Amino acid sequence: MSAVDDVAARIERLDETRAVKTAQLRHLQHELRYNSVAGVDERLDNGQSVARLDVKVEAGRNMLFKAGFLSGQRTYVRVTVEVVEQLQSTTVMEHKMTPKTPVGYTPRWNEMLQFVGLPAAVGTVRIDVMQEERIGADEVVGTVLLPLQKLHNQRPMAKWHVLKKHDKDTIGEILLSCSFQRSPISALELELELLQNQANELH
Repeated sequence: MSAVDDVAARIERLDETRAVKTAQLRHLQHELRYNSVAGVDERLDNGQSVARLDVKVEAGRNMLFKAGFLSGQRTYVRVTVEVVEQLQSTTVMEHKMTPKTPVGYTPRWNEMLQFVGLPAAVGTVRIDVMQEERIGADEVVGTVLLPLQKLHNQRPMAKWHVLKKHDKDTIGEILLSCSFQRSPISALELELELLQNQANELH
């Protein structure tokens, strides 16, 4: 195959991909609309947000758990999403938890937690590593705070985060992978723009 044929084949593949993505975008635009105040896509039929946050809680390292008669032998991770709704100025909070696993220096949870229908793109994801207690409230071992804005349409990538306790870094870390899909319409528009740029470079 000559260089000219190769370029022609690549242009043809790009055109086919763009046609498929354009059809997907048109389909979405009949079902969704972008809410510029909330920063998320909403369903046209009921106004419900379709924004989705996936948090994969994988593992911990250098974890220090309390030892003692009242301290439990199991740990879990609690994820809380606090979203500020600009119109009502209220904070919507949703909690989800991983199953419990034995305490240890390197606990493994390997659990995907999904939050669907987040009403706005501004807020905080709070991740608390917890230790079960035999009596009273469970103990917070350490916390990670992630702004939702930093997770916009990001590809899920596993990353170690240092746990904090009483605003000070601990030696403990947690491995998380997060992805926040706030606007399928915006994501497709961006894909189409990139495909167009690639086609322009080949012409």
